[in-house]
Amino acid sequence: MTPPLAAAGGRVAMLSLAAMAPRLPWLPWLPRLPRLPVIALVPLVAGGAYLLGSIPWSYLIVKLLQGRDVRTVGSGNAGATNVMRAAGKAAGAAALVLDCAKGVAAVAGARALGAPEWLVGVATLAVVAGHIYPVFLGWRGGKGVATAAGAFATLAPGALLVAVGVFVAVVAWKRYISLGSVAAAATFPVALMAGEGLGWIAPGGAGRDAACAAAAALIIVRHSSNLRRLRDGVEPPLNAPRLAPPGADEPPVAQAAADEDRGR
Repeated sequence: MTPPLAAAGGRVAMLSLAAMAPRLPWLPWLPRLPRLPVIALVPLVAGGAYLLGSIPWSYLIVKLLQGRDVRTVGSGNAGATNVMRAAGKAAGAAALVLDCAKGVAAVAGARALGAPEWLVGVATLAVVAGHIYPVFLGWRGGKGVATAAGAFATLAPGALLVAVGVFVAVVAWKRYISLGSVAAAATFPVALMAGEGLGWIAPGGAGRDAACAAAAALIIVRHSSNLRRLRDGVEPPLNAPRLAPPGADEPPVAQAAADEDRGR
């Protein structure tokens, strides 16, 4: 490659990285994209984050590997946990990483575009809403935990560490991933605002805090069926058997969960 072409290629690569990553202290060489007026940034950031969140990785992975719609098997949820139960650990891990990456990219992209922190919070809410209510799957998606984790980790990693600690403690104690997810979602906005008040998280303003609280509330609402099953004692625990293939009988606890999540 000639020097001019090499320089041009390097510039394109730098701009691509800037769109995918926030301006972080350990990556000071990443340039910002040209600053746009806020009125232009709002639809770009919010709409882009929603569409990014709507990418149905869980659906695509199961469709590619097994030729099935993940929403017709297992719990009927288009999320990494159901992918793992329906298609195995490797497929579930892939869905988890890709769903997290959606959240990272939404917040990173907003910051690379120079969005104010309240709009970065809107991007967080939009990407979670896109995962839960995806336009590409008829508004029926996952529960938003992995996507929110990616967004929260990019937004305020310290607050996310607190939420992850709560998740691990609750799952180790009660053996229910759903309960741990709800507890972690409720913890993050509290840890975020407490960290801002104590000075170990850079203040983002009331708009960002409210958007993060709304994203956490969406996750909790999306887990309402899990909370009902926990109340009734029929929620599958962490060590529940893998869901049976189509045509086979599912374990009673897993069947009860699947029936409710599918709206039966």
